[in-house]
Amino acid sequence: MPRMVLVALMVAGGVVLGYLRGGRLRYVGATRLRWSALVALAAGGHIAITGMGGSPSPVRTILLAGISSALVGFAWANRMLPGTGLLLLGFALNAMVIILNGGMPVSPTALLAIGDVPHVIPAGPHHVLEPDDRLWLLADVLPVPALGSIYSIGDITVAAGTGTLVTNLMRARVATS
Repeated sequence: MPRMVLVALMVAGGVVLGYLRGGRLRYVGATRLRWSALVALAAGGHIAITGMGGSPSPVRTILLAGISSALVGFAWANRMLPGTGLLLLGFALNAMVIILNGGMPVSPTALLAIGDVPHVIPAGPHHVLEPDDRLWLLADVLPVPALGSIYSIGDITVAAGTGTLVTNLMRARVATS
């Protein structure tokens, strides 16, 4: 899944930066994330949407809204951790576009930029950008040919938040009494 490549790169960068700042990965594992089941719920919903194919339907729209709400809820529950503000913003930006359009529009121009001819949109929450799609500027319109993918401003914000979160969680915690 190309979208995860960006997040994986940001996590790797976050780990490197965390080590450069004197951090350790064991501190990340010691951090308790609240409402983490919402991430698993969102992943399950995404798998279900992919199995439904790309045709719009009320059930698909409800699932997309649920997935988006779960991710926003997770970020909100953990908003006091460094980096989750970016996660919250990115998830919210993507949620607005997805809910308003019944899926994430993908720019045909961006598809051309990454060499995707003819336009192939995988089954799931995406569809080719149409003239009547709303908030198109926040849709998948940013091609990254080196990664062979197209991202939204929300995707980039989520990736930056993930890297920031990992970097900061790697720092030692001072015990408080």
